[in-house]
Amino acid sequence: ILKALREAARADTRLVVIDNIVAHACHDPSIEQGSGFSYEEAPAPILPNYGAANVMPYMIDIGMMLWLNAQERTLKELDELLRSTGWKLVDAKRHDPPNNFYEP
Repeated sequence: ILKALREAARADTRLVVIDNIVAHACHDPSIEQGSGFSYEEAPAPILPNYGAANVMPYMIDIGMMLWLNAQERTLKELDELLRSTGWKLVDAKRHDPPNNFYEP
């Protein structure tokens, strides 16, 4: 779908993707290395994801894999997917915990 959209789009077309991004419970330096985007992590000693880790994102990921041949993605994985289909991730907005979807 993303490749077909890229082929049909003009050079100046912007694609808006609204998706849940899996937040790491630990610092992930890969999102900062040359990507041009990142999200604000909680200050130490709080976990970078504000301690909002629970089983829900993993259960959703397994369900998506089993039923839809899909997966939840980290910010780095989303960037890689978009690049592989001809798109470029310009910006990412994060709805920081504790007000996120994955809270029990």
